[in-house]
Amino acid sequence: MPFYRPKSFLKLVLIGFAVVMLPLIVALIDATIRVDRIADQSQRTVSRAVQVLQGSRTLAEQAIAMERYIKQFQVLGAESLFHAYVERHDRFQ
Repeated sequence: MPFYRPKSFLKLVLIGFAVVMLPLIVALIDATIRVDRIADQSQRTVSRAVQVLQGSRTLAEQAIAMERYIKQFQVLGAESLFHAYVERHDRFQ
């Protein structure tokens, strides 16, 4: 079975160094790709969380507006306030 034997010690050291470094380089490339994927996924997750927070804030504002309209209607008795409440209630649902 033929086996490559370098003729100098320097070539032998360089080949050994290359053989040892190859798995480390492959692992570094793999880690870089995985970190990039995790960063993309976390960016999408943060974006989705912001959207949910904005929706939650909008619902809270609508609930406060509905409460304000119904209280004003109870005090003033104006039909326009009740219709505004119903409109907000429909949007809330």
